[in-house]
Amino acid sequence: MRHPLTKPQKEIYDYFCEFYKRYPEHRSPTLKDMATGQVDGVQVCKERASRQSIYPHVRTLIDKGYVKENFYRNKPYWTLAEDDHEK
Repeated sequence: MRHPLTKPQKEIYDYFCEFYKRYPEHRSPTLKDMATGQVDGVQVCKERASRQSIYPHVRTLIDKGYVKENFYRNKPYWTLAEDDHEK
């Protein structure tokens, strides 16, 4: 069982879920994408002032097991945890 999420963490997690629903075989969202809060022109979560305010929430989602961090040429990208793909 995973740890519960705070409201800001839940917003970022919902952003990931919506992004991968709309783009299942697409690239991972960037911090800049997440800062806008929009997926395909639809506001999914509130807009953040900077990308720096997003990363701590992404890091926590990784630590709690909601998101998996991968690397391509030393650049991180994120995917939903395996059991979340089935939902």
